[in-house]
Amino acid sequence: TPSGDFLPDDSGFALATSSTSTPAKLSSVPKGEGSEASAADKASVREACGKRVKVSRMTWWTTDAQLEELFSDCGTGPVRITFEEDRANGKSRGIAVVDFADRETAAKALDKGGVEVNGQALQLDIVPDAHKQGGAG
Repeated sequence: TPSGDFLPDDSGFALATSSTSTPAKLSSVPKGEGSEASAADKASVREACGKRVKVSRMTWWTTDAQLEELFSDCGTGPVRITFEEDRANGKSRGIAVVDFADRETAAKALDKGGVEVNGQALQLDIVPDAHKQGGAG
């Protein structure tokens, strides 16, 4: 199970950086017809992309080593991987935030959406930059 230093959040869950490793089981999942984004759509997403990607729909036993392997061909790979863990049992909630060195690498990582790790097709989403979200200031 992923474990590490816990970082409290307001949701009643803890965030932890994993330090456990097991061999990765990766395979591609074919995308459904009509799910391919146009080149213009991809360019737009890459331009708006932050340096963080949310990975969801993971098994609770997915490790940082498996995510590092998955993203290893995306530029420099991940800088930091933070798993959301349930405070009650310490198990991963199946969600991680992966930080990359730059926006271009994070945008390349989005192309890994739908890849299977431990039998689960992963969902990848952009985590918007905080300064682009607006708010009081």
